[in-house]
Parts: sequence; C-alpha cells; structure tokens
Amino acid sequence: MTELEDMMQHAVGQVGVTTVDTAMAAASYWSPDGGDDGTPLSPREREILAQIGQGRSNKEIARELGSSPETIKSHVKHIFIKLDVSRRAQAVLHGQLLGLLRTG
Repeated sequence: MTELEDMMQHAVGQVGVTTVDTAMAAASYWSPDGGDDGTPLSPREREILAQIGQGRSNKEIARELGSSPETIKSHVKHIFIKLDVSRRAQAVLHGQLLGLLRTG
C-alpha cells in the first residue's frame, strides 16, 4: 500500500468518504507547486495552512507572521472556501492530500 493510499484509508475513517473523494478529485488537476499553475491557495494561504497544521491558533499565526489576528482569520476563511471545507482539520487533510503540505 502506498503512503497516499494509507493516508486515504485513515482519512476515510476520520472525515468520511465524500470528503476524501472530493479531495482526491481535486488533486487530479491541482499542482502542489503553487502560483499560477492551478493551485487553489496563494503562497501566503499555504504558509498559514502549514501553521494550522502545526496546531497554531490565529493569534499565534499572526504573531509568527507579523500580521493581525483579523487578517489571519480572513486568510483562513479564504482557505476554507477554496478547499471547500468548514473545519481546520479538514483544511489540513485536504492540504496534505493535494500535496500542499508535508505529511507526518
């Protein structure tokens, strides 16, 4: 079993088949390189998503990136919209499945 298949099997138990299927369908046309190549997130949004993946709060991310918590909240909202999720954990999972975040 590949690492991606193992992640998918684990993810199915965590968030449900529909969420994983949606992420995998998106992964077929989104590139992990960022920028104008079809990746849904801007470099700043990817940076924030990585911070979310490390368990940081909006206030902690704001402090780390030299921004305001309100700005981070706005970025998080855009991340949720772009990845079609409603929770931070779902955003991190989608980011991993799309190759936007490192796993492990």
